Amino acid sequence: MGGSRGGTLARLLKLRLLPEARDDLASAISWYAEQGAHLPRSLRTEVRKTLVRIQENPRLYAQVLEGVHQAPLSRFPYSIIYFEWDGHDTVIVLAIFHQARNPKIWEERWNESSGRQRS
Repeated sequence: MGGSRGGTLARLLKLRLLPEARDDLASAISWYAEQGAHLPRSLRTEVRKTLVRIQENPRLYAQVLEGVHQAPLSRFPYSIIYFEWDGHDTVIVLAIFHQARNPKIWEERWNESSGRQRS
């Protein structure tokens, strides 16, 4: 089954974060830096681990709109919102989003990006 167990290596899809997703992460890291010294590092580590899981198996997480998936972080109230760019072996991250925020924000990103990424 995927991974490096059993002698097979999983093929990782390429990963692209929209600038807005990078801004989301930077804002979250900044907020957690004010809360405690170890928290930004923990958040970065968890985001990285989740991104690798997404690259290994992008259909692992629930689909919240057609083609759009949501990968919740386990230790932080954030989710990574992403989609596969058809025919490009690439995952596009729309948002790294606090779960209490209005999802209309990332849905607008999806509407804006879907036209240029899916062609």
